[in-house]
Amino acid sequence: MDWTDLKREYVAMGKSIEKLSEEWGVDAEELSTLARTEGWDALREELSGSESLSEYRVMRLQKVADRLLERLDEAIRDMDASDLKVYKQLAGSLKDIKDIQALKPEAPEQKAEPNQSADVVVRVEGGGAWSR
Repeated sequence: MDWTDLKREYVAMGKSIEKLSEEWGVDAEELSTLARTEGWDALREELSGSESLSEYRVMRLQKVADRLLERLDEAIRDMDASDLKVYKQLAGSLKDIKDIQALKPEAPEQKAEPNQSADVVVRVEGGGAWSR
């Protein structure tokens, strides 16, 4: 079962555990345990005042971008100053973060533009790839 949709309905749409249990045919106690373990109530609280799933997605993207920015800062401090290729990759990643941080939730009637992708891939030489 894909719990992501259940989580989205609980966090962003405000449905109760009982309602989700009925709709999805999932044991309410199991769902309640999962919600508590993953902190769904805290996420719901962060989203309070916003009924928009789009706003929720933008908020999550911005949090991921903040964490990525911290990691990039660490990588810059630890890297060899002569490695221009890595500097160029990091600069591209910083531009991507800037674009993510500038995202605004789309109005319900708008469709996402093709260039507003939520996928971010960062490659750092010797460190593999990080994707979201």
